[in-house]
Amino acid sequence: MHRLTILLVTLLAVTLATAAPLSLYVAPAGNDTWSGRLPAPNATRTDGPFSTITRARDELRQLRAEGKLPDGAKVILRAGTYHLTEPLVFGPQDSGTERAPITYLPFRGETVSLKGSVPVTGWQPYRDRIYQAPAPDAALAGGRFWQLYYRGTRQALARYPNFDPKHPRSGGFVYVAGVVEKGSKTLLQYNPERLDPARWSHPEEVRVHIWSWLNWNRNIVPIKQVDRDRKVIEFAQPASYMISQGNRFFVENSLEELDAPGEWYLDPRTRTLYFWPPDNTDPGDGVSVPVSPDLIRVQGEAPDRFVSHLRFERFNLSETRQGLVRMSRADHCTLAASTLTGCGGNALVLDTASHHNRITGCDIAHVGGTAITLSDERDWTHKPEGHLAYNVIDNNHVHDVGEYGDAWGAVRVDPGCGGNASHDNVISHNLVHDTPRQGISFNGMGNIVEYNHVHHTNQEQSDTGAIGMGSRDIYERGSIIRYNYVHDTGGYNMLKPGVWEYPHYCWGIYLDDYTSGVHVYGNLIVRAQRGGVMVHGGQDNLIENNIIVDSSGQQIEYAPIDSLTTGRTPGHPDTGEWLMKGTRALRNIIYYTDPKAQYVRGSKWQQMLAESNLNLIWHAGLPIAMNLAGVEDGNYWAAWQKLGFDLNSVIADPRFVDAKRDDYRLRSGSPAPRLGFKPLPYEKMGLYKSPDRASWPVADDQWREEHLRFPEGEPTTTAPAKRTQIPVVKALRRAAAPVIDGRVDAPEWDWNPANTATVAALSMDTGNGKQPSRAVVTWDAEALYVALVNQVTDSTKLVKTGGTWGADDGAELCLQDASGAKPGPTFVLQGFPSGKHQSVDHAGAPAEAVRRAGQAVTYAATIGQNQWSGEWKIPFAALDIDPAKAANLLFNIGVLKAQEREWIAWVSTGGAPWHMDLAGKLTLVP
Repeated sequence: MHRLTILLVTLLAVTLATAAPLSLYVAPAGNDTWSGRLPAPNATRTDGPFSTITRARDELRQLRAEGKLPDGAKVILRAGTYHLTEPLVFGPQDSGTERAPITYLPFRGETVSLKGSVPVTGWQPYRDRIYQAPAPDAALAGGRFWQLYYRGTRQALARYPNFDPKHPRSGGFVYVAGVVEKGSKTLLQYNPERLDPARWSHPEEVRVHIWSWLNWNRNIVPIKQVDRDRKVIEFAQPASYMISQGNRFFVENSLEELDAPGEWYLDPRTRTLYFWPPDNTDPGDGVSVPVSPDLIRVQGEAPDRFVSHLRFERFNLSETRQGLVRMSRADHCTLAASTLTGCGGNALVLDTASHHNRITGCDIAHVGGTAITLSDERDWTHKPEGHLAYNVIDNNHVHDVGEYGDAWGAVRVDPGCGGNASHDNVISHNLVHDTPRQGISFNGMGNIVEYNHVHHTNQEQSDTGAIGMGSRDIYERGSIIRYNYVHDTGGYNMLKPGVWEYPHYCWGIYLDDYTSGVHVYGNLIVRAQRGGVMVHGGQDNLIENNIIVDSSGQQIEYAPIDSLTTGRTPGHPDTGEWLMKGTRALRNIIYYTDPKAQYVRGSKWQQMLAESNLNLIWHAGLPIAMNLAGVEDGNYWAAWQKLGFDLNSVIADPRFVDAKRDDYRLRSGSPAPRLGFKPLPYEKMGLYKSPDRASWPVADDQWREEHLRFPEGEPTTTAPAKRTQIPVVKALRRAAAPVIDGRVDAPEWDWNPANTATVAALSMDTGNGKQPSRAVVTWDAEALYVALVNQVTDSTKLVKTGGTWGADDGAELCLQDASGAKPGPTFVLQGFPSGKHQSVDHAGAPAEAVRRAGQAVTYAATIGQNQWSGEWKIPFAALDIDPAKAANLLFNIGVLKAQEREWIAWVSTGGAPWHMDLAGKLTLVP
């Protein structure tokens, strides 16, 4: 070949390899009939940018179809706010390629906002400081809207009680006055001194925001009717859980409740908006209402046509009815350096087998639901070759989510979604704080959660963690939680009606519901309320090389589950011995100063914990405390080592640089390295500077409320007093002992309502909630006698032989003699429909006392039509109780209805019924 020809071919190849992508421009002052090739109109205004993003998208579609986009393209938006009345939808025909991606971004140095809203104009004075205006037709075309924004900030729909800015998480509520019907999810009894539904001219329009039962999440439910005579509100649809006395709620959407700055109301009959501006000025052009369900949809097609290599960066996205960005069947797409705020639901959703996508550098706050959700929701059958998820959620700042509904986790891989979307994802370097529930919640296989900074989570709810899993599948394995900085985990919940607590019942890292095969490595966990790490029933978890500091309860908690009670998969074993084994705790630094705190807590150590060793433990020079049954104070460490644990561990000061100022680097001479402990990469935890960050530097010093502990008006300056109203069950003395045969009919047992204890719904109600249980307690000089009747949905499904606590129907009696100067042990006696019974050490009773009680108790049970009954004889002598001196017996009954998945108890303790400080009292009536 001629030398000149070779040179020309080489130059052509270089030119093609370095050719710039096509640039199209969009501007508020543009025109969709122009070419879109110019960043601004020309002098004669005959050419210039497009005016809409859809026009630019369609231009690229045409060029791509003609093969004229070999080097990709950029759609560059000029400064301004673009109001969208419907989502921007991108399909497979809008894809780029790895070498030639398609990017949408603002012009260099300019700010672009995409809003799914329309402005409201024509405001006129109504009354007082309230203004009125006609609702825009576009806003009503999609049905009723539930949000209104004033100068970019969501305002409160007219409500009672009014929003409390000093207590945004714990104030501004009324409280359920009583239970109308046990287990009901639709009937709420209100206090007429606090709430007056007679004020509402249209009660059928009013909605209730309620945190039902154990305060796990918020439901927004419409009202079906109000019975003012009975003081009962009936919901048009059920709450997630049963309604309990003391549950908090507020009502909204009544013009009569529009009585505070920032509140608004829409009258659907006259199509009129009413608004009290927070600055008490004419609203002018500052009001907008959402129209579009979301803003950006990256939407592939079934079965396997994916949208690929699209990138969106540096946008401000806000003001939609539902979410902001949704990617379905998307791969290798990116959202970067964007701000997401002000939407009614989840801000960003990746679903339907989306894989190899990246969400990076975004600021997400003040959204209705979660910030980022990954779920599968597949309806495709063909799996792309070599497909694994590998979605990356990196370097995002997330806070103040769940403001208009539930947010189980601020960043969430949906539980139970299955498939590939829940597997092999990376959640890294995010700053997550001030969330209603968990900071990062995930499930699946092979996910990595690393280098995140997560703090002040669980500001509204409890029984959760800052970082948590709850897979309910022991075969979902291989996930890693490493190098995260977790602190101040929060937790807010009701101890009893009128008394709340913060922080309460939360962990740092929470491996819930059989989560198995997780490596928890190199995390710094500080001031996690209940414990630094919790393992709830799973197996083969490795807790290694972590620093756990100052949990107020225990530093590590092992909570056994006797068997797999939910989410059964074919092939799963059904015994506790198989489930709970193989967890190890190695080379951790455990440092705590609270005299009441413990090193570890749990039971069934040999069954659950395979190894605990080479740990460095320091309790400020105090003896190491644990809850080993039958061990006295001061002897726990020796008893623990006798069980085979921590034989090579060391009790010594780890020599932190400055623990009081949260500097947990190790000084010279620390014993930790000699145990194999590796230093943690503190400098890498949390956000990092990047061209893909939406903002830098990032402030992390926002104000936080002091949670209300007595929100219904009791003094807040003193610690909560001991309970003054303790539920009491009266045990009448018998003339003759009953025959313990499991038959509990009259006249042998007196079921007069005046003499019986009715078991009230306590725990998880995912069934119909209407299968009651009732009990009678009597006594004579020799023993205590208990009869219990449990109604069930289908008695043919009861286990006829044996029984496993936590899996099968069963009941447990809890009894403690607190008459003396020092309370006696708490006995827990379990019985099953099959007639099996056992005495267990779950409440920490000494092993010998547990054994003696189990041998002395007589128990029998019978199974009838859709019910079973149990009958106990409990000799006082076996429990070391003198009935003549037993003036203060603490007592409770708990029942599991396995078919209904319902835990119930006579007295709600907020947890296991054997928490006797919150249980009831048993009075022996002569």
